[in-house]
Parts: sequence; C-alpha cells; structure tokens
Amino acid sequence: MTFPFLILLISFSLTYFTIPRAIQKFSERDLVVVDMYKADKPKIPTNAGLVIIFTSYLTISLIPLLIRFLNLTPFADFDLQDLQQTDLSFLLVVSIFSFYGILDDLVDIGKNPKLLLPILFSYPLIISSSPDSLFIPFYGDLDLTTSVLGNPQSADHYITRSDLFKITIIPVYVMVVSNLVNMHSGFNGLQSGLSIILLSTLLAKSYLDGTFTNVLPAVAFLGGMLAFWLYNKFPARIFEGNIGSLMFGSVIGCVVVIQEYWWFAFWILLPHIFDFLLFMYIRIRKFPFIKFGNLNEDGSIQAPNPLKMKFILPYYFKLSEKEIVYYLYGISLTFCISGLFLF
Repeated sequence: MTFPFLILLISFSLTYFTIPRAIQKFSERDLVVVDMYKADKPKIPTNAGLVIIFTSYLTISLIPLLIRFLNLTPFADFDLQDLQQTDLSFLLVVSIFSFYGILDDLVDIGKNPKLLLPILFSYPLIISSSPDSLFIPFYGDLDLTTSVLGNPQSADHYITRSDLFKITIIPVYVMVVSNLVNMHSGFNGLQSGLSIILLSTLLAKSYLDGTFTNVLPAVAFLGGMLAFWLYNKFPARIFEGNIGSLMFGSVIGCVVVIQEYWWFAFWILLPHIFDFLLFMYIRIRKFPFIKFGNLNEDGSIQAPNPLKMKFILPYYFKLSEKEIVYYLYGISLTFCISGLFLF
C-alpha cells in the first residue's frame, strides 16, 4: 500500500499548498459567495474545484513516471496498460462533469438539464464495465450474457442483457450518485466531508476485494478532497463551487460503476437517498422549497422545516452548524462501516 499512500500524499500536498493562493486570487476577482450561516454574512471565495481538478490530474500524470523511472509498483499483479484504459474513461467522465460544473457556475443552466445531461456525460464508462450477472434480492443472480435481440450463434450483431444494462442503468446510476452528493451543500464542510467518507469507503472495499488497481486514479482525488476539507470545514475559507460538487459526485459514481458495487453503493448512499425522497416529497406536495435556514443569536440554526436531512436535527434540537455537520458525518459513517461488514 506504499504506492497509493504516495499518490495520496502528493495530491494532498499539491492541493494544500495551492489553495491559499487560490483563495487570494478568487477573492481579488470577486469569485465569492455569501456564507449564510455566519452573523456577519462574510463573502467566501468559491470554485475550489478548479484547484482539486488541476492537482489531481497532475498527480495522476505522475503515476507512469513513478512506475517507469522510480521502479515503483502499486501491486504485484499491476498492469499499467489496464490502468491506462481505466484512466481514459474515468478521467473523461470526471472532466466532462467538471466542465459542466464550470458552465453552471458561469451560467445558471437550470434544474432539469442538471438531472438529464449527466446521463449523457456518463457513457464513456461503458467501456470500463462488462457485468455478466446482477444480483437481485429475492431472485438471485440474473444472467446478463443472455441475448435479447439476435442470435449469437448465427448473427454477427446481437444485443445482450449486459449491453442494455450498460447503455441504460450505468449512465443513470452515475447521474443519480452525482446529484445525490450535490444535494448536500449549504453547511461548511458538509458536502466535502460526506464525499470523503463515501470515497474512502469505496476505496477501502476495493482494497479488501483485491481490485484496488482499477480505481487507483481515485486516490489522487481523495488526496485533493482531504486537503480542500481542511479549508472548507467550519469556519470555511473557501467553497467548492458547482465544479467541485459535480466532480465529487462523478468520481464517486465512476468508482461505483468500474467496481460494479451496485448494492453496496445503494446501502452507503441510503442517507443521501432519504434526502432525495424528502426533496421529491416537497416537489409532489408543492411545498415552497427553502434552501437556507436562519442563524439564531446563540449561534444555533433555525431550520425552516424538517424536510431536508440537514434540517431534521436542528428543527427539533438546538444545534450549531458545526454540530449538525458532525452528526451527519456520523450517520454517513454508520452506513459506510456497516456496509463493509454486510457486503
């Protein structure tokens, strides 16, 4: 595990020492947003996702250099060619999501495109996933190699269940994961912290399953996220912006698809799914959507309703922003740790 930790350290260091400069430059260019849960409503620099993308990609570009010239090998059965094929689809999807985040920061694209366009952005991942079976509760393993159109014995072109799965379920899965992660914003360190917990858990399971090489590039993003969190936790000095939110979600979604962790991801994402169901309840009942609560004089958060996961605890209990975030960390960690034992 020396090599992955080296990748993590390089990415962490590059990001940690670059962000202060980014804070200065973004502030000078007025790339700021108001921190709604502070008494003086300070303007905080945003779009730190740009820094994480740059430092993560720079770190990933060093992987072949470390292997070829320093004679470092991540694992005994490591194949650089296989990693490069995975890198291509992984980084392409993350790049598209990140570029989309930049556009969303510059021009408000709207809610409906945010739900639908990520489906198209995820199609490069099809080349990195070839599922031959899918476990379905109360049914068992569904054979995905079965032909549904054409006869593989007599036809040159035919479509299997796996093909249909790849062109439908995989893009939708990445879209759902990216949007679920993107919904947890508003509190200092909340979205970045939850993303770190989810990605760390997915990488831990990859290591336990002996398939860590498949998602080695994700380690670079984890290092960048960890460094960013130190500046994003309460009191935040910089925010990730839409580019950071979509990047976090796309990285997590890519790992899920490449590793084919369909049900494991469903379990660890249950708190996020619950938050989405609350959001849908608001939309169906046509309740007014209130994005922010209010700050009380004692520093506690006054939640407008209990219809968002981050508002449930402060709606019934007097809690500060920092306390709410750490409680939500604990909930996510509970599902992630239990998932490692259950799956």
